[in-house]
Amino acid sequence: DLSKIEISQSEKKRGVKFPTSLSEDLAEFIGIVIGDGHVFQRSSLNSKGHVIIRSGVSISCNKNEELYINHIIRLFFDLFGVPIKYYVDKRSQTVALIYGSLGIVQFLHKFCEIPLNKKTEIAFIPTIIKNSNNIIKCCFLRGLADTDFSVVFQNRTGKGHNYPVIKGRFKSKILVQDLEELFVNL
Repeated sequence: DLSKIEISQSEKKRGVKFPTSLSEDLAEFIGIVIGDGHVFQRSSLNSKGHVIIRSGVSISCNKNEELYINHIIRLFFDLFGVPIKYYVDKRSQTVALIYGSLGIVQFLHKFCEIPLNKKTEIAFIPTIIKNSNNIIKCCFLRGLADTDFSVVFQNRTGKGHNYPVIKGRFKSKILVQDLEELFVNL
């Protein structure tokens, strides 16, 4: 029920929209956000002493992964109908993709079950992903793997680094347990 999402007049003017069902693109995007993303809501005081709440979604990327950055930009636009902003951190090799929106934050938090603010130790696979078909589960895994997994070649045979190993490391024990269950079920 998308009527539970608060959307400001400026978000309406910008054309923010919300997916009405769980699609392959949304599942992949949820995986990306759980991997290298951040859904935030912060309050602060303005110069007049009024409380201002800032909400948004942020995704960190390596600036050398231009094709993948463009993929995320397209995915965000297809899902929410607005362009995500692109910021380069000149001190590091990172790019931040950020969009400020209370509505998108509420959608990702309430419907997609992505934790607000610091999620590192409490991340998990959302129920909507766990209860979906295998294609949706694989799309979620694609998003998570693209952001937080790596492929290395180990020297297990003594004949050089020719043994491929896929690695993913997470602080959240819940996410690790969820992933184990998901891999076994798939």
